[in-house]
Amino acid sequence: MDQRQFWRRSDSLEEFEATMSGLLRPCRVEGRARTRYRTEVLHGRLDRVGLTSVSLGGPAQVRVSAEKGISLLQVPLRGGFAATDRRGATRHFSQGAAAQIVAPDAPVLLEFQPGTRMLIVDLGPQQLEAMGGAALFSRIARDRPAVALTSGAAARMLRLLTFLLAEIEMQQADAPADAAIEAAMEQALVAVIGAMLDGGRADLRPAAADPGPDMLRRAEAFMAAHLDLDLTPARIAEAAGTSLRSLHRAFRVHRGTTPLTALKAMRLDRARAEIEAGRIGGDGLTGLAMRCGFGHMGLFAADYRQRFGVLPSRMAQGRQRGGLFQD
Repeated sequence: MDQRQFWRRSDSLEEFEATMSGLLRPCRVEGRARTRYRTEVLHGRLDRVGLTSVSLGGPAQVRVSAEKGISLLQVPLRGGFAATDRRGATRHFSQGAAAQIVAPDAPVLLEFQPGTRMLIVDLGPQQLEAMGGAALFSRIARDRPAVALTSGAAARMLRLLTFLLAEIEMQQADAPADAAIEAAMEQALVAVIGAMLDGGRADLRPAAADPGPDMLRRAEAFMAAHLDLDLTPARIAEAAGTSLRSLHRAFRVHRGTTPLTALKAMRLDRARAEIEAGRIGGDGLTGLAMRCGFGHMGLFAADYRQRFGVLPSRMAQGRQRGGLFQD
């Protein structure tokens, strides 16, 4: 990677936009922030894949086009982001929880939390062909866009990516590159990505009477209507008319997460919507936290900051001032 590295730090969103468009896919930063903040792009290219670390000091919306035929794996290393696809479906990705698969023919709108750092793995046409073809990758990305990072091949991929990123950072400090280690790690990385896609291929095989989508919608509707209750996976499964095992599998396959993690995300999203709409109520943030299903204000604040990159109290104050929410 020593001769294929790129590192740029800037306070200009226009420069960030131009840098990312040149390295990966054409993109456009929308809704320019009124306060300028630091961005950082660190890029390293191996023989078969590219790694790009992106850090954003403030909130941003980035619209990424479907050009160039490049597929992406987008991994939040700090903070998180929301991704909206061409159908208008939005999914949230947070540190250590899940990564996003983006197909070559898929545009995406990304909304970054302040302070987010994302690692992007780009796969070109030749590498996609070696992994089963762009059509397979596109199908997996469409049906399973979220990949849980907590176990299996995806967890191994995250560990390898963290190591390779550290190697790129060391070379920025003039540490010598070890070509043999890089080659071995790239081979391992390609292998675990392939294993992850194999899992997606298995999940996409036709199954008899698979109740996933309808049952999942019933479960999510029940959760959304009862955010203030102390729900358990067993209670959610009962309301959805399915078994506990089928519930967990449906969330893993179609959402890339667990029922309780999805429930927490719903609660946090509801809290954020209430704060942004000015509906905190006379009992303050503590009362809002309880109405959204959080029994402990400290845990609510910590979870809120991890998901959105800012404390709920700061977001509430920022809304009152009409400013940006930054720590």
